[in-house]
Amino acid sequence: MDQFVTRDRHAAAEVPSREPRLITWKHALTEVTGRIDSSLKHAVLQTMLRSLSEIGSFPQYVDSQGLPHSRSEHGFRLHQSSSSQYVSPPFLGTRIIYRPYISGLAFDCKGVYLAAVTNNGSLAVHDYESLICHAQGSKKTSMMAVMQLLVCPHLEAVAWNPQNQDEVACVAGYVGKVFCYDISRVSDDPSQVLKVSANAEKVESTGLSDLAFCKLGEKRILASGRKHGEIYVWDRRINTIPQLVLSSSQHGQLNTLALTRDEQVVYAGSSSGHFLAWDLRGGKSSTAFITPGVVYNPPFAAWKMTTLLEQIPSLTAQTAIEMSGIQSISLNQGCEQQLAFHLLNGWSGVLDLSGLKVTHIHCPPPPWCSVEGEGDCVLKKAVLLLRRKPTWLSANSIYACPSFSSSKIKLLDFDLGPSSPHTVEGTEDEALAEHVEVSTSAPVTTCAAHPLNDQFVAGTIEASILVFGDKRESTDENGA
Repeated sequence: MDQFVTRDRHAAAEVPSREPRLITWKHALTEVTGRIDSSLKHAVLQTMLRSLSEIGSFPQYVDSQGLPHSRSEHGFRLHQSSSSQYVSPPFLGTRIIYRPYISGLAFDCKGVYLAAVTNNGSLAVHDYESLICHAQGSKKTSMMAVMQLLVCPHLEAVAWNPQNQDEVACVAGYVGKVFCYDISRVSDDPSQVLKVSANAEKVESTGLSDLAFCKLGEKRILASGRKHGEIYVWDRRINTIPQLVLSSSQHGQLNTLALTRDEQVVYAGSSSGHFLAWDLRGGKSSTAFITPGVVYNPPFAAWKMTTLLEQIPSLTAQTAIEMSGIQSISLNQGCEQQLAFHLLNGWSGVLDLSGLKVTHIHCPPPPWCSVEGEGDCVLKKAVLLLRRKPTWLSANSIYACPSFSSSKIKLLDFDLGPSSPHTVEGTEDEALAEHVEVSTSAPVTTCAAHPLNDQFVAGTIEASILVFGDKRESTDENGA
């Protein structure tokens, strides 16, 4: 039959047609593949951070003098002062009395309640949803707290019990006690008081700077000591005195601690500029040169901050590395090999625990260099020396750090990839965005991140809580 078929002469020269290529979706590619490109994620994150602003400020005191009434609690006398003033005895030099400021903030594990402590001894618990609602309606207002008590002078830190949504605990810098409160009870007395020792004199002379609850180990609390440089571990099922005491000996007072997720290692930062690490699983250490009968649990590792910073050639070429105390440390919950730190001189960075080296660093000028004027120069410099407590945002590798040289919060990008402008080993790319700064109505002392999203709050030196969110301007029906 082929002889009767009429063939086209140009049929052989034709190129066989190709199947049409599917056009790739660009804008909805994430919805199709379920994957977010790292560059797109970083760009969206920067846009989100730039949209943040202060949407509400909530003072903690509503009486005429701005302070709660003085009273004796737990053997201490809380002295009232209405304003900052100078007292200059000839044998003591200049002494400064501060107005109250927020010294610690903490969310509970669900982000429902926010606890705040101040240096003059006040513990307040707020409903976070109520703060957001009030912030959207008014710029600055005072609202009633769920609970507000006078506990003890010079409160340093506050934390929630992850096993009990209604239990909150706080520590003070002038007494060796942990005060635990149950917010479900209508009582001004703590539900339990833990002491650093059965010796009353040691309790009175030992201050605590930070604390942490254990999630896996039931009824266990850790607290760091200011004067003796020790970490106390309580098992509340056994006794109200510590079950274990971890010593740091010659490394000075401990300002902060961080507990790993598996609760096997606890890290601490000292005023002498050292990172310390203890293994909570136990073990036997060397007993040489130890006084008989004295229990001694030294850290299994210690790193000097100046030694770690001197390993960065680009940093040593620009400035001299001087000893500075570690004010705060915290582990990145998304990547626990990142241990963020904040120093007294205002520097912040990340210590890589797997390689034991500093991978990110932010080195602004020391805050006391920016103090100008002669009037309250001494007071301003003393305020700059207050302990600052940054925090990791929950969903991203963003480190919210207070700035005392100006009324701002720096949102530092400490991402592991090369997109971070603060990475040590990265290339100097001018296209990388600088850190985002959020202006505040007052200098900030401490920050706390919401456990379920990227929202955060801050406490100021004026004893007020700042709430941050997207800037929204409301208009009435007439469009005014």
